[in-house]
Amino acid sequence: MSKIWSFRALDTLFFRDGTPLNQGDPGSVHPRGLFPPMMNTLQGAVRTVLAIGRGWRPGEGGKHVPLPKELGNADHPGDLQLTGPWLRFGEERLYPAPLVLFGKRLESGDWKLVRLAPGRDKIRSDLGEHRLPEVQKRVDGGKLQESLWLTRKGMERVLAGGIPDKGDIRRPDDLWGDEYRVGIGMDRSHRTAMDGHLYTLTHIRPHRNLRVEIGVGGIPDDWHPEGKRGIPLGGEGRFAELEVSDMNESHVLPNMPELRGEGGQIRFTVTLLTPGKFDRFPTNGPVTEPVGTRRALINGPLQDPAFRLISASVGKMLRVGGWDLEHRKPRPLAPFVPAGTAWFYTADVSEASRIADLHGSFVGLDTNFGYGQIAIGMWHEQEERQ
Repeated sequence: MSKIWSFRALDTLFFRDGTPLNQGDPGSVHPRGLFPPMMNTLQGAVRTVLAIGRGWRPGEGGKHVPLPKELGNADHPGDLQLTGPWLRFGEERLYPAPLVLFGKRLESGDWKLVRLAPGRDKIRSDLGEHRLPEVQKRVDGGKLQESLWLTRKGMERVLAGGIPDKGDIRRPDDLWGDEYRVGIGMDRSHRTAMDGHLYTLTHIRPHRNLRVEIGVGGIPDDWHPEGKRGIPLGGEGRFAELEVSDMNESHVLPNMPELRGEGGQIRFTVTLLTPGKFDRFPTNGPVTEPVGTRRALINGPLQDPAFRLISASVGKMLRVGGWDLEHRKPRPLAPFVPAGTAWFYTADVSEASRIADLHGSFVGLDTNFGYGQIAIGMWHEQEERQ
């Protein structure tokens, strides 16, 4: 049975993004933290905790020692089945807002939001000729809301084609803050600072009541740790409190809206709840063009001719690498489609049950790592234009 692994920061956390951080690198700029962290970071912490529980110990001098085969490696999860990551603020699980909300937050604290829907006419661009998403009506000073989080109630309202209530919206500033840090490399053999190794980073300080949660399954129940413990998490020697618990009602996905047809067709959205991976790059060797990612963005993640792609609202690509512990070098940067990305589809009403089966399923690659989980929603072309 899957269990929930919940991480709470004991101080600040640092999860690096794809910004270069090599000494003397001409492309090096101030690296920013990535939050919530990607599963490629969290899975390493999970596998290490489980391996130590099975008697595994790291090699002396950093020598690589394989983990138990059931726990796989950084490229394959073995028997593990992971889901998430999610955020939990207090007792509420939060979901990344679908990228169909456009508008702004007013000085009063209220929100002025409208939805995006596919435009009526096709527009020619470098991606081909497509119907691009348009706003229902103009909102001065508004923008696509790419970083909002929603409560389960708010998420269900958006999936149903509506606008979330003010009380169901969480901004990043409500959940965590950035802290700029300056560090210097250390010569551990002499316990002295090293010349030319000054660097700056952005740490994340999560709110005290904020947790990062993932689902961990595929292993015997007695392999999961019990009680609370502190574990290293992310970079810069940061630590987090880990607590493992059974899944309950508060951990389930938001409900899918009723799929109502109009004119013999169902208009539905496919929204990424977790980042999507559509290309696999070799650990060693040249990095090829992200053909799979480009294809998924233009043609959609559903490879079924019964589902007709109309348009898409795509967020800024994530470029994620990580550290290759076995070869002790950075991994090649790979593109990920961000959570919240939404594709607009139509299908015949007769496909309703097959569409419903997609809710909570996965698209793309490495889905056992939790990448590419999707939610099904509705879009209402005519109503949104009134």
